[in-house]
Amino acid sequence: MTPFGTQVLVGIVAVASLLLGLYNLWFAHKAPVRARQRELEDELRTKIEELKAVMEKSVESIKRGSHSNPEVPDVIEQCSTSLKPMAKRLSDGELRVKVASLGDSTFHVSNAWFDVASGHKYPEQTTERKTIASETELRERIQTVLPDVKSVVAILNRKDRGGGNRSYINY
Repeated sequence: MTPFGTQVLVGIVAVASLLLGLYNLWFAHKAPVRARQRELEDELRTKIEELKAVMEKSVESIKRGSHSNPEVPDVIEQCSTSLKPMAKRLSDGELRVKVASLGDSTFHVSNAWFDVASGHKYPEQTTERKTIASETELRERIQTVLPDVKSVVAILNRKDRGGGNRSYINY
């Protein structure tokens, strides 16, 4: 190789190492953001999985006719109030929209569950027909929310496998 070719090669390597160094500096600078997003996603996963378990169990108990929970489960109430604020802190746009929507849907499930719980708590103030109607409404609301819950879990699983939108890396 000629001396000029060697100098060109050395220049290319120097520019490439400078660019790699800048990328590493930028990547290290964003590490706290990535760590915080992972914490939020883990917290979200915990809440969503608990929500999914409670909803699936309640749909089955309503189908069997043995739903007699006198209270709205804590998980439903917590998710109805905490998912929407949590969504605002997520950087992944798709996940943010789905979690905010899920927060609204969970609020409606909580209201329907309250109607069912009130009917079981105060049976003398309700009729059999109203009880069946409120349980049917609750089951339908849960069945419309469950696919959203499963899609949020799927997004989180895809992110754990290294796929999905990691938009917080681009900031």
